[in-house]
Amino acid sequence: MRDSAFRSPVVLSLVAAILGVALYLVFQEPKPLRVVVSPQATLEHPDGQVKALGLFPDGYRLASSNTQGDVQLWDLALGDQPKPFPSELNCGSYGAMALSPDVRVLATPGPGGVIRLRDASGGGIHRSLENTSASIAQLAFSRDGRFLLALGSNVGALYASDANADPCFSLNASAWSFALSPDGRWLATGKGTGVRLWSFPSGTERGQEQATPEPFRCLAFSPDGKLLATGEQGGGIHLWKVPSGGLKVAIPAPPPSANGPNNPQVLAFQPGGRLLACGSMDGTVRLYDTRTAKLLACLEDLKPNSWVCALAFTPDGQTLLAGGGEPMGGMAGHYPIRRWTIQVIP
Repeated sequence: MRDSAFRSPVVLSLVAAILGVALYLVFQEPKPLRVVVSPQATLEHPDGQVKALGLFPDGYRLASSNTQGDVQLWDLALGDQPKPFPSELNCGSYGAMALSPDVRVLATPGPGGVIRLRDASGGGIHRSLENTSASIAQLAFSRDGRFLLALGSNVGALYASDANADPCFSLNASAWSFALSPDGRWLATGKGTGVRLWSFPSGTERGQEQATPEPFRCLAFSPDGKLLATGEQGGGIHLWKVPSGGLKVAIPAPPPSANGPNNPQVLAFQPGGRLLACGSMDGTVRLYDTRTAKLLACLEDLKPNSWVCALAFTPDGQTLLAGGGEPMGGMAGHYPIRRWTIQVIP
């Protein structure tokens, strides 16, 4: 009797209805997003390209660096009143900078490839780290602050040092850029048309090199560390699953721009991971829906003939900042940091 009851038409219809709803929820198309973008007052940065932006967790303080080796500390509530850090000459033109997770230390390049660990509030030098590269192209702290990664500009070698300033490992592969996942588990490096994934901090390579459709230009992990975005020459962007390397979303290249190539220079996920910002060589910042690959907004408020080299979202995801400058010989001049309010409408 019990078995026949489970086979009754009413029960079977109810089960079928429940399965139908479940399948719909799993396979339905993602609900499209809309964004409303409003410009805020710009920050007038000193001479030189803006190459790096580092936001403090409170969302009100900002550190920026330029190609002249200058570092500025901003109070975003006050606006255009930056506090300059002591600068050093002959630090290279890469403008590398990294803010530690506890926001106490700011790492910047020094002469001859030396890395300075500074007081993030005042700029005083705590200690210096020796490096094997003549100049530093990129710096990043691990999530727990135990490690500092440095990418050398001359040979593309990547090195990591621990809190005691002792070298931990170097990757046996040259790289043009790298990204460290927010959860601290993965390190991605890219060069040419190849992207490689490494366990961190062991430095063990995971799987085989992932080939990108076009030459690679920039990398970024999603906030949950489950996706790796690659920006490629020609303007296309691909989102790859981590650690499997399977393709999740392909974002097509935008139409050609009269302002220059639309090659991505920098990528940044909004906290939450639904929006991806892409700064390009044509001076624009584009906002994409990471689920649908839809272009949501194109911000063209930067100085003409300038590249977008740095992007940062505030922790609440409601403000986007962008910096850049004119490439190759255009280091002089003022290149303001642009700000936009980003309102996401589900």
